[in-house]
Amino acid sequence: MGAAGSSTLALPVSCRPAQLRPFWLGAAALGLTAVVLGTVVWRRTGSRRRRRLQRVGTVARLWIYPVKSCKGVAVSEAECTALGLRSGNLRDRFWLVIDETGNMVTARQEPRLVMISMTDEGDTLTLRAPSMEDLLLPLRTPTTGAVLKCRVHGLDIPGRDCGEAAARWMTGFLKTQPCRLVHFEPHMRPRKSHQIKPVFRPADQVAYADTSPLLVLSEASLADLNCRLQQQVKAANFRPNILISGCAVYAEDSWDELCIGDVELRRVMACSRCVLTTVDPDTGVMSRKEPLETLKRIQALRSSVKSGMRCWRNSERELMTMLVFIGSFQRQCRVTGNHTSCRESRPPDINPGKQSKRGVQKALLAQGRVLGSSAPSLFCVLLVPKGCGDLGWPVTRRLEARGAFVCETVRN
Repeated sequence: MGAAGSSTLALPVSCRPAQLRPFWLGAAALGLTAVVLGTVVWRRTGSRRRRRLQRVGTVARLWIYPVKSCKGVAVSEAECTALGLRSGNLRDRFWLVIDETGNMVTARQEPRLVMISMTDEGDTLTLRAPSMEDLLLPLRTPTTGAVLKCRVHGLDIPGRDCGEAAARWMTGFLKTQPCRLVHFEPHMRPRKSHQIKPVFRPADQVAYADTSPLLVLSEASLADLNCRLQQQVKAANFRPNILISGCAVYAEDSWDELCIGDVELRRVMACSRCVLTTVDPDTGVMSRKEPLETLKRIQALRSSVKSGMRCWRNSERELMTMLVFIGSFQRQCRVTGNHTSCRESRPPDINPGKQSKRGVQKALLAQGRVLGSSAPSLFCVLLVPKGCGDLGWPVTRRLEARGAFVCETVRN
């Protein structure tokens, strides 16, 4: 009976390979598909389950800078797009001043640019400057203007010429060299951020901004800086897009992931500051000293006490921590370790003859002194939006300057 049962269930030896091969291949494919789908579902649900939000501050102000290096426009809400903030027809750094050769002209070369203010009414952008008549510009530049090849930080980018009236107005105010005003249009090809700083992803792009479409600053860090300065500076010296209140001093240095409304952000680099921060936003006078010198002392001191902090360095060996917009299910990494906020101490004078070179360096760091280029001036945090349209999520997300909570994403 057993033998008969076995013979009825068994296949002839000659038939087994031909008939079993499709069966096992199909079963293997189904099994592999099940494993892959299970892994994806586990990662997504597991990531959501382990994530929680911890409030770290609130949004205090939002600014858009339509013309690069000119005054910002305070807005109550804005859309967060791949190329920066947008409020109605106003786009961040979509206008640019250039010289006769097409190279950018900024407040680094022409500090008086920071005195140009602007307002928008309907389809018109109005530029105002001391001792100048108002300049009215259409927010949609007529297509009759020529498209010029401009150059921003060594990279070519197009811009539509805003006409002779705008060129005369800008040249007449600056009074140093012939200038023109150009406008970046949405259909034009932006610049690739990773061609400027290798830490950026190939998909990160900007119009006329330096490297990143967004910049965040905290009120606490600004207040701490002003405590060390004889002459206080404003947030306008650093030209942030987002000002955050209610957080600890330099807390933004330790944030790994943030949520502002439905906008999710991940830290990657901090912003190295230049002489533009030394331009008085009210008078257009550049000192070339403060707050840069104090920022370097603070950075030297803070670098000496960092603990457990992940960081990246660029080709100039500058510490960077940058915020990058991420999708809801993208893998997230949690940075551990405490960030310590320190102030300058005043130990006794250093006697190099009685200490080793390393000991002298530690003593200098304790006093907050600058050690050449080893202490770059870092202030504010950069943000880079990542478009999510390919995954079916909205590309633009709205930010509000009405006390919107800023939360840090932590993992359980």
